[in-house]
Amino acid sequence: MNGESGGVAANAGVIIRTVEDAHGAFTGEQFKLALREPNIRNALRSRLVLVESTSNSGFGAVWPIEPLKGIANVARSACVVMHMDGARLANASLIGSLANDYPAYVESFWLDPTNGLGASVDASDAGSKEFTKDPWRQKQMLRGSIRQSDVIAAAFWSLDHNWNRMREIHDNARRVAEDIANVKEIEMPSVETNLVLFEVRKTGWTTAMLIEA
Repeated sequence: MNGESGGVAANAGVIIRTVEDAHGAFTGEQFKLALREPNIRNALRSRLVLVESTSNSGFGAVWPIEPLKGIANVARSACVVMHMDGARLANASLIGSLANDYPAYVESFWLDPTNGLGASVDASDAGSKEFTKDPWRQKQMLRGSIRQSDVIAAAFWSLDHNWNRMREIHDNARRVAEDIANVKEIEMPSVETNLVLFEVRKTGWTTAMLIEA
């Protein structure tokens, strides 16, 4: 479950139920209403709740800690595992709570050094030793092992040197947003971090016409 657009989708045997919110960060009460009824014998049961910071569909909005606490409380009482996609955690940590505040409320935590930090290695998943046992097995089955230590070292270097440079990216995003917002035919939501999303209200525009404006 996340803050993306509504609907039900199936992928590799997983049924997804989304929770809609204008800024991508839903509340514990919204999550509770979205849970499937556990006592219906022929119905699926909710097993996992997924949150994302920053929220992609929420225009790069940062998840506040308080609604995250509420979701965690509901999840634990319903025996539902909670996972955070922290692909843009570096961006979130410069606006909201510190990065190390988030993992206390989730069983699994995803960090992606390639997303904005400039690393050349893929994302990593963190959790308890027992919880990560199966994901580690799946990783070995699907992707094998990475033995290039220099590639791994680049990820650690990016965490040490590029984390605080997210401020530069945020400033650049705001400057781009300000320029685009000057076009009266464009509707621009507020830019909180590094995502600049907008809607062109004028129909029939080509890409060239938009650039010219």
